[in-house]
Amino acid sequence: MMIGNCIRRYATSSSSSSSAAAAAASFISTTEKYLYSWGTSWSGSLGLGNVTDQIVSLYASHQGQEQRPKQVIVSMSAGGFHSVISVEEPNGDYNTYAFGRNSERQLGIDTHDHQHDMVYDPTPIPSLRGKKIIHISCGPNYTIVVDQNNNIYSFGMNDMGQCGIKVDSNNRVVSKPTKLDFGTNHLGLGKIEQIDSGWGHSIFTTDKNEMFVWGSNLHGQCGIGTKGRDIVTLRQIDIGASVAKIHSISCASCASVAVVERTNRDNDTLIWGSCGDGKLGGEQTQDQLIPTVMSNLPKSIISASFGTDHCIAIDKNKSNDRSSTTLYGWGFGQHGTLGKSLKVFKTPEILTSLTDEIAADINNNNRYEIDNIQCSIDTSFAITKNN
Repeated sequence: MMIGNCIRRYATSSSSSSSAAAAAASFISTTEKYLYSWGTSWSGSLGLGNVTDQIVSLYASHQGQEQRPKQVIVSMSAGGFHSVISVEEPNGDYNTYAFGRNSERQLGIDTHDHQHDMVYDPTPIPSLRGKKIIHISCGPNYTIVVDQNNNIYSFGMNDMGQCGIKVDSNNRVVSKPTKLDFGTNHLGLGKIEQIDSGWGHSIFTTDKNEMFVWGSNLHGQCGIGTKGRDIVTLRQIDIGASVAKIHSISCASCASVAVVERTNRDNDTLIWGSCGDGKLGGEQTQDQLIPTVMSNLPKSIISASFGTDHCIAIDKNKSNDRSSTTLYGWGFGQHGTLGKSLKVFKTPEILTSLTDEIAADINNNNRYEIDNIQCSIDTSFAITKNN
């Protein structure tokens, strides 16, 4: 079987507001508060009430008749084969819905009565009713959420401490949303602004330009200067001085990347963790244990997104009052995840096919400037300013 490289443009009827990519399912919400999904639905991960794969589907009730434009999507995330969406109901209440695979209780709901631990319809998480969940991050088999009061809840598989809870025989699986208490380490935290989860570790940033991590650190993906089997409880990551803003964070299977703006207006792309499959974007032969600047990328990178073993970064370079967009990619290009040949790219390469298409559109005044890039296990997609 030959797997080709394909870049396609998807059109939506209104401006997109957020997106999420899972192992084999993808979602995009619009400013009109419609949610579109596509991909595989073998575990109910599309939330359409069935296990039929879809190209593009409008999110609707399980009867397939009543659309839900009156529900305002607050946040959403897609994991391995599960998805979690927070909404404001028409009456002003808040609910968080989950669907897909629940074998490790990554949905935060009891599915003992469901066949094969699959939930095919969006189902409210009982213990999160009434809470406004503003951030959601789904790992492959666990989920982290943050409410408007800066409380962090976790549920799902915890064998590597990925739920932020000490691992013992009683909590290798966290069956329902559990509020995390990091003790004195939790005191004085700024307001959480971003959170992302890898296979076994999670990173979040705050409005104080701080970065924190917990979970598995087998390859140094926590960025605290060590690696090993010891589970990391909440620790702050040193990202250097003169931080003006943290633009993005992203976790791979066992690596991490962040784009940090310095006070001199330069943007540093920091990377750390496993050196396998070119994930670090260089010729490293050893794991990188602390955030290290990628010197082979320009200082105008605005965001970067990791899949399992590949990463794509967006470069917005302004010259002569004209903005140009370039995409750089590196890592394991299996299944065409980098839009290039199916091999390992150890150093960042310009993704010419997509970059050239963007340039042509801009020259034709179509202004297809990329605002957001999302990478999942084996897929990548980009969102432009005008959809």
